[in-house]
Amino acid sequence: MTFARRALIIVPLTLLALAAGFAVATQDVAGALHYPREFGRGLADIGPFRIYPPWAFAEWFFRDPHSHLRVFEDASLWGLLAAVPPVLLAIIVAVSRSGNRRSPTAHVVQETIMPSQPDQSFRQAWHNVLPAAAPGASQGTPYSFWVRQGDPTKLAAIFAGGGACWTGENAALYGRPFYRPFAGLEDGPADGGGIFDTDNPENPLADYTLVYLPTANGDCFLGDSVTIYDVPAMGGRPAGKINILHKGYDNAASTLDWVFKTYPNPKTVAVLGWSAGGIASPLYTHIVAQHYPGVQVTHFADGGGAYHSEKVAALFKSWGTESVLKRVKGFEDLPIEGLTNEDLYIRAAELHPDIVFHQYNERNDAVQGMFLQLMGEKRPDVPANLDKAHAYIRAKVPNFRTYTSWGNDEGIIGGYYNAVLAMNALDNRGRPHVLDRFYTRQTNGVRFLDWFTAAVRGKPVQDVACLDSETPEYHWTRPAFPR
Repeated sequence: MTFARRALIIVPLTLLALAAGFAVATQDVAGALHYPREFGRGLADIGPFRIYPPWAFAEWFFRDPHSHLRVFEDASLWGLLAAVPPVLLAIIVAVSRSGNRRSPTAHVVQETIMPSQPDQSFRQAWHNVLPAAAPGASQGTPYSFWVRQGDPTKLAAIFAGGGACWTGENAALYGRPFYRPFAGLEDGPADGGGIFDTDNPENPLADYTLVYLPTANGDCFLGDSVTIYDVPAMGGRPAGKINILHKGYDNAASTLDWVFKTYPNPKTVAVLGWSAGGIASPLYTHIVAQHYPGVQVTHFADGGGAYHSEKVAALFKSWGTESVLKRVKGFEDLPIEGLTNEDLYIRAAELHPDIVFHQYNERNDAVQGMFLQLMGEKRPDVPANLDKAHAYIRAKVPNFRTYTSWGNDEGIIGGYYNAVLAMNALDNRGRPHVLDRFYTRQTNGVRFLDWFTAAVRGKPVQDVACLDSETPEYHWTRPAFPR
């Protein structure tokens, strides 16, 4: 068979396979995110399913590559599994008809296997620490945290995001989990951007000792319970039960105990959290400030500001949060009935009037919208919830500041990604990424990095709010080529 005839077989089948792969990935993302209105009307509705053009996957991803990254990664895998077999079949058929005695499989392997490249990292080393007293992750597997050594007088305790669970359906380990059930060695922050990009000269935490606490119990670090959930029949699996070790508080307390013993004399400590980790960050700011009297302690939470709902109380009950509060001096009398995230801010701010509590949110945060839906709100209004929550806190305490930006994501302190593509090696210091939004985000003329830097260094900041929640605004100029 001539090359032209082989091409007539391979090229059309390859294009069809790629289209099928994109279609599978597109529908997987849309279904996982519950067909959000931001994805548009699509091509058609078939029963409960909305059908989108196959290429919509790429459009959604490049709109904001950091948003729901795990969802896009999973969808890419399914798309790849759908596309690769037809392509391999086309190649094998074409080669087998060519009369070439060489093994078709060997031919494919020779063309697709690339030599492995050494892992090059410019980060200072992160070390994994296994605290002896930690009860473990959600299934009783070991819990560990990460440390990057810097100035021992400057500490940053960083509580990671990673979702939550409170029913048998969203606690199940199969399907698409809504939380991180384990704290594995692959979950370290070394490859992150934002505050973890310690090579960036603008990073205000570049010289800090960083302590990174993964979330691994589905309880936003507010759990003190072992809960048995009834898992309904789903995904072709029968109904059953699952035990969840909601011991996020004890894991965090064991980590902080190690920090307190290892770094007895810091001059400044920043307590930070994003998403799930941001929710409990006021409580842990209080614990840190109690242990280090006279030390400058600062606070910053990234996301988690829109859960102003009475439905949150059911989560606290499931996690055993009442037990946590009774164990923390100053929080013992907070009633679990009707407890909200905002009540944690208010109590911490009342106990520490010298600490300003800071919160960042994006006006149309899709992650918070998704979790509000999981809690039972049929049409969650994230912007309205943010306004109510902020007003509720401000009515009680004066030491609370917010930066509310355009967009629909969270996790900005973790860095990548943004909607500005890196076009050449100078744009992002040689890294093949779109630009790090931690360093490029701007809202209503105020650069986020400047606001964050002042906040974690204990300098005064004013509230910032976007005038237009849809139009991007950046603080960035493309570097000129050297002459």
